Amino acid sequence: MKKHLLVFAAINLVAVGLYAGPLKIVDVNFPQINCLFSPNCTVVVDDSTTPITFTGATGSGFLQTRTFRGLTNAPLSGLYSYAYRIDLRNIHSTSTNDYIDSLRVNFGPVVPFTYNGQNSNMVWVATAGGIGSVAPSSALQLGNNITFKFNPPIYAGASSANGQSSFFFGVISSHPPTNNIANVTGFQGSAPTIPLNPNLPDRSPAY
Repeated sequence: MKKHLLVFAAINLVAVGLYAGPLKIVDVNFPQINCLFSPNCTVVVDDSTTPITFTGATGSGFLQTRTFRGLTNAPLSGLYSYAYRIDLRNIHSTSTNDYIDSLRVNFGPVVPFTYNGQNSNMVWVATAGGIGSVAPSSALQLGNNITFKFNPPIYAGASSANGQSSFFFGVISSHPPTNNIANVTGFQGSAPTIPLNPNLPDRSPAY
């Protein structure tokens, strides 16, 4: 019965023009990805952050949203890039089980793009030339929501070890940004671990 309900839901999403399925991910580097948005490969960004904390841990991490718009004469002129990053480097815990394993963003329609001759890309991950060490292992869109999974997850620091940051990962839209709410999931604390499931302010397309 559950399988039939999922199939029925997917058919309904297609019927109303909403995408349901995995998004193609491509590894990129800075500043090359910027060249899609600017003739001189330089972009002016708008950054915002929202704190992330774990019970029993010291310090704070954050969810970062970075937006910029394609300039005139650039390949993606007039389109908007939405980049996200989860940074847990400044969190220290007595537990080794504090981590984040997904981010869900209310995004709407995604614009595909070409990078290094690869067509139909939907998500870019800046694995070179920028900050971070953890990439999303998958991106799944269901209706207007995109869920980025991290396997392995993004860990907070334990004892004297520093925590981790994700790479910047981005999606492109034809719509300008607005304030919205994202959701992250993970676990915290020593055994038994406690689910982590906060809603966090972010910025995403005003579709």
